Amino acid sequence: MMEIISQKLTKENFKHYGDVISIETHKNIKTINDGFTKRYDISNYISNEKNNEGPSISIFKGIQRPQPLIINMLECHPLASQSFMPLNGNDWIVIVCKGNETKPEINDIKCFVANNKQGVNYYPGTWHHPLITLENTQDFLVVDRNNSKFKNNNNLSKYWFENTNVKI
Repeated sequence: MMEIISQKLTKENFKHYGDVISIETHKNIKTINDGFTKRYDISNYISNEKNNEGPSISIFKGIQRPQPLIINMLECHPLASQSFMPLNGNDWIVIVCKGNETKPEINDIKCFVANNKQGVNYYPGTWHHPLITLENTQDFLVVDRNNSKFKNNNNLSKYWFENTNVKI
């Protein structure tokens, strides 16, 4: 009979098998969404297929926005979906609307309250507001297109409302 001794999972002792996924082992960090989110790139999708760019796997640390919440912009990702799954915290806000590739239908804006066990996967071309948390900080596992491999990020469109703010 073979005996296996358990050991603590670390980046070092797992490096031959894959990545340990956590904020502490991030590969890169940057501030996005006008300073309301920190993006921790925690792992890369790896494929042996040719020309497969694959998704990126990140943890977004959302920072609470000022109240009342005023919506004056939306964004969309026309080429690929973007998924958010909360890792801790409580309820959070999801704001979406229909539209075309260049402009959202502002009169169609919907606001949803998601609980800490509900994530979303925005379909390509869905207009949405960047991450909105109801707490000081809240972490989310994010899977989206790996835009770092492209010279220009053609998977992000932003639309700023002119003379219109939506209060939530």
